Amino acid sequence: MYKVQERTREVPLSEQEITEAELKAAEERKKKEESGEKIEEPIEPVARTKKETYKEKELQQINSSKPIWLRDPKEITESEYESFYKTLTNNSDTPTAYNHFNAEGEINYKSII
Repeated sequence: MYKVQERTREVPLSEQEITEAELKAAEERKKKEESGEKIEEPIEPVARTKKETYKEKELQQINSSKPIWLRDPKEITESEYESFYKTLTNNSDTPTAYNHFNAEGEINYKSII
């Protein structure tokens, strides 16, 4: 299951965006000078980064138990086999029979039939 979160990060501006920001700042300063406002603050450099919001998916573990077919057959109870069968098949009946085994050879695998 995914958990989506919004995050922000600093992203560098492109040269074109920096140039446009510098021109805009110069125009605003010029307008202030023309209107007769007294400008005492020094010219601040234009920011070279901008904040960007993005969505991040984070995996959230739902089931922490080990799969039944990977566990040791000696440790599993009859009721665990029955509940596994009922969950897997959506059937309310009990399983007629089952066999839990490990096969070893060229290909190794664990199985429940």
